[in-house]
Amino acid sequence: MRHGGDLGDLAATQPHAPRPWVDLSTGINPHTYPVTSADVLKGLGSLPEKGAVMELLAAARHAYQVPPDLKIVSASGTQALIQLMPSLSDFQNVSVIEPSYSEHREAFERSNYQTKVFRHPVDLDEIDTNAIVSIVNPNNPDGRLIDPAALLKLAQLITKDGGILVLDEAFADVVANSSIIPLLTNERVIVLRSFGKFYGLAGLRLGFAIGHPELVSRLDDNLGPWAVGTPALSIGVKALLDDTWRKNTCESLIACASRLDELIMERKPELVGGTSLFRLYKTDAGEQPLSFHQHLAQNGIWTRVFKNYPDWIRLGLPGNEEAWSRLDSAVKSWHGR
Repeated sequence: MRHGGDLGDLAATQPHAPRPWVDLSTGINPHTYPVTSADVLKGLGSLPEKGAVMELLAAARHAYQVPPDLKIVSASGTQALIQLMPSLSDFQNVSVIEPSYSEHREAFERSNYQTKVFRHPVDLDEIDTNAIVSIVNPNNPDGRLIDPAALLKLAQLITKDGGILVLDEAFADVVANSSIIPLLTNERVIVLRSFGKFYGLAGLRLGFAIGHPELVSRLDDNLGPWAVGTPALSIGVKALLDDTWRKNTCESLIACASRLDELIMERKPELVGGTSLFRLYKTDAGEQPLSFHQHLAQNGIWTRVFKNYPDWIRLGLPGNEEAWSRLDSAVKSWHGR
C-alpha cells in the first residue's frame, strides 16, 4: 500500500464489512483542531492576500521555533513541496535512507536522479555529502529518530561540500526535541513541516519549507502566487498560535498510543516503532490463513500494510470510543490467538 486514507475501492473488496469504516490507515490526528464552517468559508470569494500569507508565516515561525535568519515558505501541503525538491540543484544523484516514505525517492527518480539507498541502521559518516541527501525524521513508518545534533553535523559537512540536506519532519510535532530547525544557522538544509497530520486537517492542504534562504527562495519562485488558499491561511494562523491546544494534544496522543499498544500487543504482535500518531507492529501473519490486516478489514477496520515487509502492519489512532470498541472486538476475535 503506497498511502493510507483512500477507502474508495473497499466496497468491492470487502462488501460485507461493517459500515462506516474505521480508517486507521493514516497517521492523521483523529482529534482535529476545532474549526467552524465560518472559518472554512471565510475569504473564499477573494484571492489570498500577501498580508495574510505573511501572518501565516509568522505563526509558523512561532510554532516551529524558526530562527530569524532562516526563510520559510508555505504551500498546499508538503507533498507539493516534495515534487519540487529535484529542482533545488543540478545534481543528478540523491541519497536516501530506507525503509521510509517512498514519495521522496520517487520524486527524484522521476527527474532522472540516480538513487543511492542506505538501509537502517546507517552510519551518517558513510553518506555522500556532495549530493542531495533526503531523510525523513522521525521516520515513517517506523518512527525511527536520528538525533538532531547528529543531523546538524551531517548538514555542516554537506554545506561544506556543496550538497543539500532535505529533512522531512512531518511527524516532528509529536516527538519532543526531534526538530533540527532551532539548531540551524546557514546550513544548506530544507526542512519540510506538515500542518495537516498533527492538527488533523489533512484536507486543508497546508505545509511549509524552512531553511537556507537561497534554497527556500528557489522553491518560492517555483510555487508561484497563491500557493495556499484563503481558508488555509486563516485557519493555519489560528492553530499554529494555539500553544495550549498543542501541549494538551501532545499529551493526549501519548495516552492514546499507549492504549493502542496495550490493545494490540495483548495478542502478541511485536512493536516495531512509531510515533504517538501511528504505531507499527510485526505480526506472525505467515502462520495465519487470514492475515491480521485482512481480518481487521473484514471487521470494517482499514490499516496499512507494506509490500516489502509483509509481516508489518501500521495502525493510526481510533477517533472515538465506538471505533476503539470495534477495534477491541476485532482484535480479540483474531483467529488462532
